[in-house]
Amino acid sequence: PAAPHATESASKGTPASPVAPHATAPTLASPPAPAPSPARSAAVSVADEVDALALAANRVLSSALDVDELLVAAAGTFDSPDEYRARRLEVVDKYLVAADIYLQAVRLGGGGNDERRVLLKRRLEEVLDRVATIKKMTGGMTPTASEAPA
Repeated sequence: PAAPHATESASKGTPASPVAPHATAPTLASPPAPAPSPARSAAVSVADEVDALALAANRVLSSALDVDELLVAAAGTFDSPDEYRARRLEVVDKYLVAADIYLQAVRLGGGGNDERRVLLKRRLEEVLDRVATIKKMTGGMTPTASEAPA
């Protein structure tokens, strides 16, 4: 069964309308949004730059990790220990590029310990730890499980 007001409207020949018949749009325009303050714009710009640096560092780190994992998996297949060491140094270079970009982001982000800064510092430390591990690898062509990238 229909609602009583809908039935009455239908019996009078006028369609029931959910919208009030005399609803009008406001006549005054909304005031324009205030311009952002220079300090807020600078903060947003710095945050955007930090995010862009972090993204770039993440890309380089991802590439370094991929090469590092392949290198660890192929450790026993190199013709000589010197060739393996040379490849390890190439990976170290990739990691150091990522570390440099993370460091730029940390410095640009300024002081404090906000969540973004803590994450960037942690990534930087992990990259530098990996570099130290690779540099400690000596002689043998097969890395141990503890030397594999995390």
